Amino acid sequence: MTRLPPSLYLLLLFFLGGCQTTKQVTIKNDFTKSLPNVEEWIGFAGTASEVKNGVLVMTIKPGMVGATSDPINKTERIEFGTRVTGYSWVTQSFKVKVGKKFRADKRTLIAQIKPWVNGMSPAVSVNLDRGGRVKCVDSDNSQAIALTNSYSINLTDGKWHTVVMNYFKSDSNGYCEVIIDGTKIIKLTDFNSYHGVEETTARIGIYRDALPYNQTVFFDDWVVKKQNDREPNFSDKRRVFKDNDWNTTFVETCPTKNKGAIKLVNEGTNSFLRVTLNSGEKGSCPGDKETRTYSTLHSSPGIKQIKSRFIEREELYQSSNILKNKKYKLEFNVRFFRGNGTFNEEFFTLGGRGKSLCSGDAVSLYFGRNIFGAPEEMRKIGIKRRVSNKRKAEPIDKWSYDTVPVQIDKIKKKWNRVRIIFDTTEKPKASIFWNNQMVANNWNFAFRSRCKNIAINIGNRRPHYPKYGRTSIFDFDKITLIEVN
Repeated sequence: MTRLPPSLYLLLLFFLGGCQTTKQVTIKNDFTKSLPNVEEWIGFAGTASEVKNGVLVMTIKPGMVGATSDPINKTERIEFGTRVTGYSWVTQSFKVKVGKKFRADKRTLIAQIKPWVNGMSPAVSVNLDRGGRVKCVDSDNSQAIALTNSYSINLTDGKWHTVVMNYFKSDSNGYCEVIIDGTKIIKLTDFNSYHGVEETTARIGIYRDALPYNQTVFFDDWVVKKQNDREPNFSDKRRVFKDNDWNTTFVETCPTKNKGAIKLVNEGTNSFLRVTLNSGEKGSCPGDKETRTYSTLHSSPGIKQIKSRFIEREELYQSSNILKNKKYKLEFNVRFFRGNGTFNEEFFTLGGRGKSLCSGDAVSLYFGRNIFGAPEEMRKIGIKRRVSNKRKAEPIDKWSYDTVPVQIDKIKKKWNRVRIIFDTTEKPKASIFWNNQMVANNWNFAFRSRCKNIAINIGNRRPHYPKYGRTSIFDFDKITLIEVN
């Protein structure tokens, strides 16, 4: 079969529809009779693949290279690809399973949506190493990574799995998502997903770091849908909150199914934000579904660790980013209206936002240290700060925990004024005041490395632990953020 060279294909694409082509195009390959009818056969894809019993069977062997850079980078590949140039939204779906005695001791990529940029990782990818690994990559090549094992999915178990990859190209409204067997493994929204080029390809196959053995992977029902509009079903309809005595706006993040948990309420003539978190209300961000183990520094007899099956949260983030190399003053009122206040309920965080290598708390305030501190520290207000942004640092070297000398029982159902003065330089510091009493004086902290987007979160986020986590209600009011000298 004669295939168009890339230059002629792009020229024809331009004359047929320009940079914005038909609204939606769907390309299907069910492998009932032949190898895929697509523009790209990479490396030995044609000779290393066959259709057997209505399924595409691909076997890569040591030394199978598909690009001039492969011998230099010590990589190997056999892939099929269809071009999605001229379209902003791409959905790639397929079924996949591995052959008998499958191994993946190094990176083994089986699907990607790839802008044609040298030195950049694919915008979205699915890998078989570590039992299943998915990635979203932004315009700066920062990578958000999630493991399928966190959701009890093993892509190398020899069973069929259904994969859906969604990608929207935008310099501000980007979207990246991978769903496997109906479970959302990773999702990033509202970020710069534009890698600087229009040429983009959706591929399946095997692309791996060189290995001394064969790998066989089966594919079926490969579908690529490309369109210009952001998929309406995937638009984030997140609620926005603003009160007349705030100077900043907040948007719900990782929303739960309880749409009444966050709302503006009135007491007399005063309006304020009320956040209600019930036991079992799981956040919708990928990391919220992971099981986590929390070690205790001082604990009751026989308790050394606790396991949380997921994260409960009702939370909002500040809609506008905080700039780097600036100094700010944040003030707000908070009221601990209902609950036990005994288990690490974070009601304020300052940190990065947008991707896994950046997102994460830098400074946070929470109700209830409980077993995270000495017995005399229980039921106090805690301060947690990141003191190292080294990725491989031990937890004891990465975090510092302190308390505000205020017992929760004494402030329950009372408004408290919080003031935080902080900067966003390379070596940031923060001072914290609780009801005009200084509780932190120029304390050092650290943002995660490579953070460009910094924001504030308010609400309630806590580990799921039924013994302590029941219904809690936090109120927030009079929120102001200003830049200071």
